[in-house]
Amino acid sequence: MELIKPVKERGDCAEAFLGLHYFYEAITGRNGERLGVEITVRFSDSGSRTVRSNVYSENQSILLKNICFRAKLLIAGLSIEKKSGANAHCTKVFIRVEKSALLKQDVLLEIKQTVISLDRRLSKLVLIVDASRVEFSRLNAMLIQNILTIKEWGGELALHSSGELGPETPLLNLNVYDYIFMDMAKLRLPFQSEADEAEYQALYETMCNVVQTCEVKFIARNLKSHEHAVAAHAMPFRYFQTNRH
Repeated sequence: MELIKPVKERGDCAEAFLGLHYFYEAITGRNGERLGVEITVRFSDSGSRTVRSNVYSENQSILLKNICFRAKLLIAGLSIEKKSGANAHCTKVFIRVEKSALLKQDVLLEIKQTVISLDRRLSKLVLIVDASRVEFSRLNAMLIQNILTIKEWGGELALHSSGELGPETPLLNLNVYDYIFMDMAKLRLPFQSEADEAEYQALYETMCNVVQTCEVKFIARNLKSHEHAVAAHAMPFRYFQTNRH
């Protein structure tokens, strides 16, 4: 797995207390070319469980700002490489964001500043939205407007799905997504039964239908075994993300 670390990290006692750790995972194409990097945050067992249990629900804005800060550091470091001739193509930074966070003005301001900062360094910010947490019944005009505004700023969107894609998937038919992350871990490989093979075939057909109707590129996630990697390369995936170890 290719890990990419920023030039420098900012020490934060609060983050250490909560047991927060930041991971940088490369996303590459079929020929090994690098599309970008996903920055994720995880809790360690050493953090305060009482406090961290409410971190995502109560402090999404703070976490997102910290991740955006690291995105700027990461691209700043890669820009130094570009000047030296080591890497001259656009690198995209993928970060996860909760639907509710997109309704907050301070979050939108941070996203706008990050989009502008990355754009100046020939990079792009891609926001990952979890499909399982977004439903049509919970979408509202303000959320859709904010998403379209982010697209106007130059930001991009990605959908994270565990395989349940269809016409009812929120915003999919509006072509606001540029990428779709598919979780390969849900597939049971090697096949143990006809049902396992049927699930694989159904996912394959679903992906083909989406590619034909929407302008999106699929990214394979959680390639936990050789079988998962082989299966992913046989499917219409454009990019691949190695499983974290």
